[in-house]
Amino acid sequence: GTGIDADLAKEACRRIGYEPVFITLNWTDKDKYLEGGKIDCIWDCFAIDGNEDDYLWSKPYMKSTKSVLVLNDSSIYTFKDLNEKVVAVQGDSCVEKILLENRFPNLPKGETIYCFKKMEETLSALQQGYVDAAIGDKETLKSYAKTFSIDYRILDETIAKEQIGVAFSKNADKALVKKLDKALDEMKEDGTIQKILAEYGVSLQSDSTGGAKND
Repeated sequence: GTGIDADLAKEACRRIGYEPVFITLNWTDKDKYLEGGKIDCIWDCFAIDGNEDDYLWSKPYMKSTKSVLVLNDSSIYTFKDLNEKVVAVQGDSCVEKILLENRFPNLPKGETIYCFKKMEETLSALQQGYVDAAIGDKETLKSYAKTFSIDYRILDETIAKEQIGVAFSKNADKALVKKLDKALDEMKEDGTIQKILAEYGVSLQSDSTGGAKND
């Protein structure tokens, strides 16, 4: 397992005495796997918002506003304009997974998605005209666009504003979830979460573990 979630899971599990095992599954099968006991939790850029009552949730470990950035002279002004366009995202990121699994119904399905290893490459591809738009965490996109001195616009429409958490079955061991919450709190306080997020180019301004508490 690689990516933000895998790295966070490895460290949090280590702190509570577990070793995570990662499996790849179709997003539509997640509930079947969870209820059948094939997996213990869903730790995969999963938004608490809108799913509060369906699972036993950890505390949110990340907050993110997902947005679309284009060059200022682009003809793209709305999500509909993205149809049949080429869109760049950072690989191993929440956005990549969510786009590839069509978890955002308000985005067109006709776009071509290019995944880049680093946010720098994503913005460089936009600057050089290889792609038409970049999708990612809003503050991160703005930060890198300034670094590249790109004359940019962020589309008015927001893909999503989400609190990201770890989802367990409602029948899960509540004591285990509390242990995980404690580990995530410690990881926030000692800077581990911020360090891991920064490695993937995620802005600390819009990503934090603060917010709603799920008992």
